Amino acid sequence: TLTKGLAAKSDTVETRITTYEKRLGELDALCTGRLKTIESLLPGATSAGLAHAFDERRQTFLKPHNYWQVVFVSSVLAIVALAVSGLLHVYQIDKILSYDELIRLWLARLPIAGALIWLALHASRESALAKRLEEGYGYKSAIASCFEGFRKQMSEIGENVPADSPLAKLC
Repeated sequence: TLTKGLAAKSDTVETRITTYEKRLGELDALCTGRLKTIESLLPGATSAGLAHAFDERRQTFLKPHNYWQVVFVSSVLAIVALAVSGLLHVYQIDKILSYDELIRLWLARLPIAGALIWLALHASRESALAKRLEEGYGYKSAIASCFEGFRKQMSEIGENVPADSPLAKLC
């Protein structure tokens, strides 16, 4: 009886071990398949991540570009307003100004006009720089997005080329 009991337990344990080994084999196959899927997606994920990072960086230059454009237009409008105020001042005076008075009038407005001209030039340069950087990062983002697709297409072309073809040496 003791031997029969141990034999029954041995059969039960052996059945369990067989079930566990079968399940372990299924899990191993599933794990191997998932690992291959993950490894095949990693280059695309890296490329997509890089494209996303470049696109985020590109978008950081949109606001500065717009800001510097507003500063440029405002300074040009301020220069125009300064010039118009000078003309109005000249036309409101009943007498004709001498060259000395006219030069004094221009010299009085020169520091403000000079600062506004400098501000307009600086804003123009900064706006152009922000736009150039935005376009550069946009280009990098597009290239990073396309890279993985191009790589897959080239590998597909390489698989479909006959072995004796001169193109096979390049692939």
